[in-house]
Amino acid sequence: MQLLGRGLSTDEVAARLFLSPTTVRVHVSSVLKKLRVKDRESAFTILSGEEPRGV
Repeated sequence: MQLLGRGLSTDEVAARLFLSPTTVRVHVSSVLKKLRVKDRESAFTILSGEEPRGV
Protein backbone atom coordinates (compact mmCIF):
# COMPACT_ATOMS: atom_id res chain seq x y z
CA MET A 1 0.00 0.00 0.00
CA GLN A 2 2.94 2.34 0.63
CA LEU A 3 4.09 2.09 -2.98
CA LEU A 4 0.57 2.65 -4.28
CA GLY A 5 0.24 5.59 -1.90
CA ARG A 6 3.36 7.10 -3.47
CA GLY A 7 1.62 7.09 -6.81
CA LEU A 8 2.97 3.90 -8.37
CA SER A 9 0.62 1.94 -10.58
CA THR A 10 -0.31 -1.66 -9.92
CA ASP A 11 2.06 -2.75 -12.70
CA GLU A 12 4.93 -0.67 -11.26
CA VAL A 13 4.39 -2.12 -7.78
CA ALA A 14 4.33 -5.62 -9.24
CA ALA A 15 7.61 -5.06 -11.07
CA ARG A 16 9.33 -3.66 -7.97
CA LEU A 17 8.20 -6.54 -5.79
CA PHE A 18 8.74 -9.24 -8.43
CA LEU A 19 5.05 -10.18 -8.37
CA SER A 20 2.40 -10.39 -11.03
CA PRO A 21 -0.03 -7.46 -11.33
CA THR A 22 -2.84 -9.89 -10.52
CA THR A 23 -1.18 -10.77 -7.21
CA VAL A 24 -0.91 -7.09 -6.31
CA ARG A 25 -4.59 -6.53 -7.17
CA VAL A 26 -5.63 -9.51 -5.02
CA HIS A 27 -3.65 -8.23 -2.05
CA VAL A 28 -5.03 -4.71 -2.44
CA SER A 29 -8.57 -6.13 -2.60
CA SER A 30 -7.88 -8.09 0.59
CA VAL A 31 -6.70 -4.93 2.38
CA LEU A 32 -9.77 -2.99 1.21
CA LYS A 33 -12.05 -5.77 2.45
CA LYS A 34 -10.34 -5.93 5.87
CA LEU A 35 -10.57 -2.15 6.25
CA ARG A 36 -14.22 -2.27 5.10
CA VAL A 37 -13.71 0.37 2.43
CA LYS A 38 -14.59 0.44 -1.25
CA ASP A 39 -11.62 2.27 -2.75
CA ARG A 40 -7.91 2.87 -2.37
CA GLU A 41 -8.34 6.52 -1.42
CA SER A 42 -10.39 5.56 1.62
CA ALA A 43 -7.83 2.94 2.58
CA PHE A 44 -4.99 5.47 2.31
CA THR A 45 -6.94 7.85 4.53
CA ILE A 46 -7.40 5.21 7.21
CA LEU A 47 -3.82 3.97 6.98
CA SER A 48 -2.41 7.50 7.23
CA GLY A 49 -4.35 8.11 10.43
CA GLU A 50 -6.43 10.95 8.98
CA GLU A 51 -10.13 11.34 9.65
CA PRO A 52 -12.27 9.94 6.83
CA ARG A 53 -14.19 12.56 4.86
CA GLY A 54 -17.76 13.15 5.85
CA VAL A 55 -17.22 12.28 9.51
